[in-house]
Amino acid sequence: MVGYAYLKLARLHSDTEQWADAAAHFKLFLQEDPDDSRVRGVLCDLGKAYEKMGELELAVEVYGRLTEMIDPNSPLAKELQTRIEQLGGQVK
Repeated sequence: MVGYAYLKLARLHSDTEQWADAAAHFKLFLQEDPDDSRVRGVLCDLGKAYEKMGELELAVEVYGRLTEMIDPNSPLAKELQTRIEQLGGQVK
């Protein structure tokens, strides 16, 4: 239940473009429920929040973590690889 509350707060902050608060609550959700089925989507949202905050290295780190969790041949993997490169990161 706590993880769900963190996720709701994170999404509310995202909707109002309060990126630092959104990122903080996404991180709390990930700590609380690391095995939740929504982790991949939350990592994507966390990466976007970091981008909006100008924290590009953190965004690249999060996107890299996400690429390790998904099929490397999926469209999302290719999209993430492109985004990482656009942000100046290296695809592992």
